[in-house]
Amino acid sequence: MTFRRAAVIRIVGCCLLTFMLAGVVEWLFSRIAAGHLFLWSCPGDAPASLLERQDAIASARQWRLAAACSVAVIGVLIFYGTTRPRLWSRSQPPGWGLLLLVIATVLDCLSTLWFFHTQSIALEIHPGIRLFGYAFGRTTGPILAKAIQCAGIVLVGSAVPAWRLQLYVTAAILMLLAAAHNMHITFYPG
Repeated sequence: MTFRRAAVIRIVGCCLLTFMLAGVVEWLFSRIAAGHLFLWSCPGDAPASLLERQDAIASARQWRLAAACSVAVIGVLIFYGTTRPRLWSRSQPPGWGLLLLVIATVLDCLSTLWFFHTQSIALEIHPGIRLFGYAFGRTTGPILAKAIQCAGIVLVGSAVPAWRLQLYVTAAILMLLAAAHNMHITFYPG
């Protein structure tokens, strides 16, 4: 296979993947804007309150463009990764930085789950996490959102190896602060 043909296949593949992801995001936003919440609700998930339904509709309208831009950035990162395969193969993440990131992600996920079940999804500050909660439910939403968030941080860290450790540590600190905030709101509401 020639270099030109391989490049065309990569570009077409990345474009198709990005457009498929954009279609899924648009479908989810349309569901939320129509008031259809909790696609994968788990047993024990409370139904959405009226306040949560109103906030879900407003949030879907407000953050639709930001979600589209995020999908475009993900597409660029995927394209960058396919055109620079050596960069991805030799960039091994630092063990303790990645471990710190994973621990912070798990703690933030657990505190978000607790927060969503004891308080309201509408009180979540991060719009992406809030929209995932509305789209997939009080349990499935935060787990998916935090997994995607962590994977995105690792993806960006792999694309920029010189800043990887600083990125992991900064993201871990922010996630630990978010977990502390969730616990504070849960135990000291008002």
